[in-house]
Amino acid sequence: MKYILIAILVLFFYLPSHAQKINSVIYKVGSYSVSNPEKSTENLIDDPLRGEVTEHLKQVNEAMENIVFELYFSQEKAIYGLIPNVKHEDFNYKTALILLKGNSTYFKNINEPNTIQQIDNNGELIDLIMPIYDWEITKETKMINNYLCYKAIANLNWENQHSKTTNRQQYTVWFTPEIPLPFGPMGLDGLPGLVLEASQGGRLFLYASNIELNKRSNKKIELSTGSKIMTYEDYTGLILEKVKNTIQNNR
Repeated sequence: MKYILIAILVLFFYLPSHAQKINSVIYKVGSYSVSNPEKSTENLIDDPLRGEVTEHLKQVNEAMENIVFELYFSQEKAIYGLIPNVKHEDFNYKTALILLKGNSTYFKNINEPNTIQQIDNNGELIDLIMPIYDWEITKETKMINNYLCYKAIANLNWENQHSKTTNRQQYTVWFTPEIPLPFGPMGLDGLPGLVLEASQGGRLFLYASNIELNKRSNKKIELSTGSKIMTYEDYTGLILEKVKNTIQNNR
């Protein structure tokens, strides 16, 4: 009996396991400042509708409190996406998901130059090749979850060939060199450390609420197969064409 127990222990510790050591970060949505929704809509919406729209904006902001994302990453790969919440799938929740790109999954392999944004477009999977950000790392620092973080800023300008306009977006992130892996939420990566806070536009932001390192998991860090590869410009043209057809069909 003693030898049988020893054999079982040897098999338990030395046979290969499907579980692997990976890391994860839970991101939630926050706001840098509490703005006045009534003030922000007064020049955009006629008086009869302003109160209704303002109330809707408040409800959407409240729905964002129920939205949670997770970043799984190893030494070489990372995948970021929504943690589904079936208890809160009402209209305001779905509106908030649109604003936070909740229908997208982001994948990064450090051996490849570009991050992939995979979009679920009504059941059709589309892989968008994301741009490479040119980060400006500042000397500004702050502590996030007991990690020393540095502020970095990137400006992205891209030409929309369909609307003949130039779009400009600014991204601000806080990353920690104490976790020296180039990953982050929403494809905001490529820095010498893990991104623990990120924002686009300066009001809403994603922040790391929980960090787990070197945990065992069977989760695969890979995108779903069977997708169609597109550029941002081609995808924008596809969406504009669908909107145009919808308007024409409802006249």
